[in-house]
Amino acid sequence: MTAAALPHMTLAEFLRWDDGTDRRYELVDGQVLAMAPPSQPHGTIVHSIGRRIGNTLKLPCRVVGEAGLVVPGRGDTFYVADLVVTCEPPQPIQRVAEPILIVEVLSPSTETHDRGDKLRDYWLIESVQEILLVSSRQKRAEHWLRGKGVWTVREWIGGGAIPLRSVDVELSFDDIYQGVALTDTDAS
Repeated sequence: MTAAALPHMTLAEFLRWDDGTDRRYELVDGQVLAMAPPSQPHGTIVHSIGRRIGNTLKLPCRVVGEAGLVVPGRGDTFYVADLVVTCEPPQPIQRVAEPILIVEVLSPSTETHDRGDKLRDYWLIESVQEILLVSSRQKRAEHWLRGKGVWTVREWIGGGAIPLRSVDVELSFDDIYQGVALTDTDAS
């Protein structure tokens, strides 16, 4: 089924909708968009980051994979982030309440969307303290940090350790890219 064949929906309609498959979807401006299955490097990076962060957290804080996120004031959008950290008690709902850290692993097919409207919408979620965008093709990451009324970004290329303040973890490039065959070696 193509995205063009899917109807426009409100957030409430989308959360009740089931297409009868295991396919993942996002709702963006009322349009249902199918998500491609992740590549092997993408999945490995997501798992490595989740394991590294998750091993340091104390309950009720936890890492949630393929986390549903709702943007305040947007009744037409529902994003699925690769990883989210929240310290709110678990709830039996389709979205993560009060995310403090969002991690997106960038793929060629999603990079423009993830760096564009999706990132700007993440900035609107008041509980979010940090956003990490990680390349799946080269050793590169952008670390967005919320300050007093302003977001700042620090770019990491080739190596180092990213200090994630919200979860008190240093995430090294060795942690991120362990077991990953990179396809773009320009920044390695």
